Amino acid sequence: MLEGKSATQIVHFPKHVPVMTIDDGTVMCWGANAFGQSKVPDNVRDIKQGAAGSYYSLALGNNGTVYAWGRNDNKQIEIPEGYRDIAVVGAGYVNTVIGLRDGRILAIGAAESDALITRTPTKSATPTP
Repeated sequence: MLEGKSATQIVHFPKHVPVMTIDDGTVMCWGANAFGQSKVPDNVRDIKQGAAGSYYSLALGNNGTVYAWGRNDNKQIEIPEGYRDIAVVGAGYVNTVIGLRDGRILAIGAAESDALITRTPTKSATPTP
């Protein structure tokens, strides 16, 4: 399956499929597929990072495009249009967090209170060690 290739990242979410980025920019998924989380869409390629949430998967392309597939009952994979300068993606149980290169954070999906959220802070904080 990986003959001649190297894994560059492996991510996993409990009760969910692992997602692996490969040195050639491809993604492989395996495991349960009740919500389509293991079926990588054909247009997903040239990937630099992956993330896995509860029955959904994310992949960040080298061009800044976020690919998302699988469960979407809290709109956690509905990436808003217009965000192009994406640096990193993260997946939680039913929410997705996207870090933009300018330091802003975009959160989509459900909060702990089950309220749908989309936030872009007006100020960015600089982490301290």
